[in-house]
Amino acid sequence: MRIRIPAWLAAMPREWRHPKTLTAFFIIELPFTVAALALFGIAAPDLYRTLMWQEGANHGWNSDPIEILYAYANYRPVHTPLPWSAFVTDFNVVISVLSMFISICKVVMFICDVWVPLLSFIVHAILTALYAVSIHAQAASDMSDPQHPQPGAPWYLTKSSRSSSSIASSRSSPSAPPAPNASPTAPPNPPLRLPTTRNGKCSTCPPRPAPAVR
Repeated sequence: MRIRIPAWLAAMPREWRHPKTLTAFFIIELPFTVAALALFGIAAPDLYRTLMWQEGANHGWNSDPIEILYAYANYRPVHTPLPWSAFVTDFNVVISVLSMFISICKVVMFICDVWVPLLSFIVHAILTALYAVSIHAQAASDMSDPQHPQPGAPWYLTKSSRSSSSIASSRSSPSAPPAPNASPTAPPNPPLRLPTTRNGKCSTCPPRPAPAVR
């Protein structure tokens, strides 16, 4: 019994027309995949997220992370804004590891002549959708604090790093000059020399004055 293949599936090519071009894409893709894996792996689990969240709160650009503790203390429902949630960090780590795994599998399958164009289209469509979700989550708004709304992307994507107080202060604050009326440092005291004696008499002591005669 023969399986009937749809016409649109049979019309798709099963071999690559330019294999050298595909090999060049593999080589170009590798450093970007390694860089994404390294950056997302270093940022996990919470190396920069809370610090940047607090820095934005200090300037009034977004909500304050301390509100999460207040919500827990008052038994209120806790809602972490999407760009500052642990979901974004974990999701980025997952897709970076998945991208590295798929890159290795693509090379092996291409060498074995089983990496067909249809399979490549499906895999890359899934990866594109995953990275689109990651970009949407990182650029999401933070409207949890009505007094400090963030209608667009977080401040580290829309503002210069010079706007940060910690970075600006560390770059612009010069070393403190010495006081104008500061007294010079006093020289150290000379070492104490003990008098030497010879035959029970002090050889380095000054002579005693003679007693006055009455």
